[in-house]
Amino acid sequence: ISMNSPGYRLANTVIQYALEIEDDYAVTKNDFVDYKNGNLNLKEDSAVFKNVPEFQAIDFDAIGAQEKPAEEKTYEDVLTNSVVLKVNVPKTLVFGNESTVDPNNSEVYAFIDNSRTLVPVRFIAESFGGTVDWDADTRKVTVTSEGINVEMYIDQTEMTVNGETVALDVPAKIVNSRTMLPLRAVVEALGKTVHWDNRGLIVLSETPVIAEDDATFVDALLAEF
Repeated sequence: ISMNSPGYRLANTVIQYALEIEDDYAVTKNDFVDYKNGNLNLKEDSAVFKNVPEFQAIDFDAIGAQEKPAEEKTYEDVLTNSVVLKVNVPKTLVFGNESTVDPNNSEVYAFIDNSRTLVPVRFIAESFGGTVDWDADTRKVTVTSEGINVEMYIDQTEMTVNGETVALDVPAKIVNSRTMLPLRAVVEALGKTVHWDNRGLIVLSETPVIAEDDATFVDALLAEF
């Protein structure tokens, strides 16, 4: 079964073992559930099942990297799929690699202010492949990441996410020459998940990597600091 194939050239060393070569069938975009958006499961009424009755549909949803449930993850899974910080500590673990929040300034780290955890916007965004722009004249910060556009002004208690206004618990502020924003706001704006431990551990990831009651991984991560 193929699509847009130029044909087959079978070597004699292969053909000599073949009793019969038949049932070659070419599908088109219309045979797939949603070709445009990458759903390559074949439609139930695809002609391939009529023309090649013995062909069994392939579950394309089961192909490629599969997300493990949080309770099945190993410690290595947690490390390599998360960005880990600790309050008041410049050290960080970024997808398993030890680093610092700001290689040029050891005074930059997550901290708690008025019962709110503030984190450095640039570090979080860039760790997940985003970009950050700073306009010194207007004191405006713009974060772009995976189709998400976040705009904020220093000392203001709101920001915009893809044009929609979002209220902030505390205003964006500059500390040690870095823009700091409430943890919850950063997580929600960039579409990430966070696991927070009262001992000051912050675990950011695309999807949850630690079950809520999994003290084993949390303790192991805290030991890294």
